[in-house]
Amino acid sequence: MKFDFCVGNPPYQEQIANDEDSNSSLSKQLFPLFVQGAIEMGAKHVALITPSRWFVADAQDKSFVKLREFIKSNNHIKALHNFRDAKEVFPNTEIAGGVSYFLYDAQYTGKVKFVGSKKTEYRNLFEEGLDIIISDGDYYSILSKVQHYGSFKSLMDLATGRNAFGVVGKKSELEKTTKTKPFTGSVEVFCAYEEKRYIDRSLIKKNVEIIDKWKIFTSKGNGGAGILTEGKKVAILGKSFVGQPNSICTDSLIPIGCFDSETEAINLQKYMTTKFLRFMVGILKSSQNIYQVVYRFVPVLDFTNESDIDWDKSISEIDKQIYAKFGLSDDEVQLIESLVKEME
Repeated sequence: MKFDFCVGNPPYQEQIANDEDSNSSLSKQLFPLFVQGAIEMGAKHVALITPSRWFVADAQDKSFVKLREFIKSNNHIKALHNFRDAKEVFPNTEIAGGVSYFLYDAQYTGKVKFVGSKKTEYRNLFEEGLDIIISDGDYYSILSKVQHYGSFKSLMDLATGRNAFGVVGKKSELEKTTKTKPFTGSVEVFCAYEEKRYIDRSLIKKNVEIIDKWKIFTSKGNGGAGILTEGKKVAILGKSFVGQPNSICTDSLIPIGCFDSETEAINLQKYMTTKFLRFMVGILKSSQNIYQVVYRFVPVLDFTNESDIDWDKSISEIDKQIYAKFGLSDDEVQLIESLVKEME
């Protein structure tokens, strides 16, 4: 059986962990199966409403990556309507990352009509060198300038993945493995809510080369920080802080950097506070989770005293230096300033 048209709003996900000891956010994504199924069954035209987070995110079951790969190899998308604020479509429902619907035409090849709340533009669905979909052309313009400036190195390479040191931050686990006061052979452990505890160094088996270096710690989840939404300023990231040598963190935090000097760590912490960096993170952040991958588009700068950035300036002045460094236009600077709020 074949269909000429397939239109709908398929179920988005199925919760597969509900008990208190499980990760309540763990779920199986269902809508990618419907998208792929509708196209594979030979429908000439497909229009489905889905969460927008599949454009850039990486679901735990890898379904978003697989969906992007499938769409890229079956690139007959004619139009993509994106609503960054899902409440424009579903007023009583909270959907992180917004919602969208696409129009698939099996006979069409060419530029995609991207429709946002403020403008419409025609661009490639996947820009050159990217495996994600950037629905806003202004975002891509900024990203392109950053990536083509000199030799781009990603801050993601200085960040460490989930549970960097193998220390679980759950209170019941911390009480088993850590103490509240330092002892001989102990390492300081940064926990959620800026709590500090201490663990025997011999228990740390992962990323031991970072322990005695300077670095920063930042939260891996911050629902209050928000995501990029038109008309609303958000923080994107929570507060980060410097970690001195002989320190690690629980799985509630992510370490970034592995420096010999305190100066470099302090300057990285300042960089984390800039609107520029948080905007670049925001391009990939589609939920409250802040994993290593969201730093993919953030350029590594020189954090030493020899840097072309004067790190002794105020954060707003540092932002201005960075905008100038990458040649951002007045409109691009205004876009960032309008979307990202100052850190408290």
